[in-house]
Amino acid sequence: GGEAQPERLVDALWGAAILALWQGDVDDGEQWATRLLELSRKSGLPRGEAVGVHTLAMAAGERGNRDEAHALYEESLVLARRVDDGWLISAALNNLGGVYLSDGDYQRAIELFEESLVIGEARGDLDRRARGLTHLGHATRALGDLPLAREYFRRGLIAAEEIGLVVIGLDAMWGIASCQAEAGDADTAARLLGWVDDRLSRLGAPR
Repeated sequence: GGEAQPERLVDALWGAAILALWQGDVDDGEQWATRLLELSRKSGLPRGEAVGVHTLAMAAGERGNRDEAHALYEESLVLARRVDDGWLISAALNNLGGVYLSDGDYQRAIELFEESLVIGEARGDLDRRARGLTHLGHATRALGDLPLAREYFRRGLIAAEEIGLVVIGLDAMWGIASCQAEAGDADTAARLLGWVDDRLSRLGAPR
């Protein structure tokens, strides 16, 4: 605060909001994101505004406010495109796809995940690759294409392990196990789920 230039505060406020949300502190995350959005609008910082809206969408999603999260992700995507921020565009597309996935609109989710992945690949972003591929796995599995879903999960797992993205790696492995279970291979599915469960226990993470 103090005499710090507003543009220097954007990433700090964003980081505080994201860390709070990742730790399950939704109230704190929402407060930091609101402060970021207010500062950005007051100071005429369009990228900060886009980031602030996107982070508030994440908070709404954590609260289970699906309609609010959907509207805010749509708004953040428009703002991200306006400032041509490739990372934020990719993230907004991916998270908006997640809303459609939860709603059961798998085809629309796939379209958004694919666009997010294309942007991430063009930037050489392994984080976007891991998330995009894993989420495509979930959508295609829901549509019944188990071989394609398994391949998405496999590639997502490789990308996640390459950069140590533990949560997405476990999600991808869970997806592979689900495909095996639905294909009738109960033994392999059980072994994989046991592997996931063991690592979640070691992490102290919720199942």
